[in-house]
Amino acid sequence: MEDEEHDAEKRKPGRPRKVVEETHEPEPHAKGTKVTWRPLDNGDPVHIDWDGVKFEANVPRLVTRKDLVELAKLNPWFEVEGHPRAKRVKPTAEKITPPGTDVDPIALDDRKMVEED
Repeated sequence: MEDEEHDAEKRKPGRPRKVVEETHEPEPHAKGTKVTWRPLDNGDPVHIDWDGVKFEANVPRLVTRKDLVELAKLNPWFEVEGHPRAKRVKPTAEKITPPGTDVDPIALDDRKMVEED
């Protein structure tokens, strides 16, 4: 009888229900590593297709290909979960001028000779 009175109390209108929160174990991550495309320069694309895998800027993507994950660790435009981001290296080689725009030193000497006369 006590159980019936207790159940009746639960059913009274206006009485808050006791909610039992269930604790769920977080679902294990799917196999793969989170890789994020991080544009560095103005004009870098917002979307990129890298070896068949499409990336959106600043949106982590689960990558299951180990070869891409290893390459992304070395690429400063990518961030790999659990690894420090690769440092960007400034090029040390001389800039190559496009064909047709380089100055011909012999022609420059000829112009000087004509100007001096």
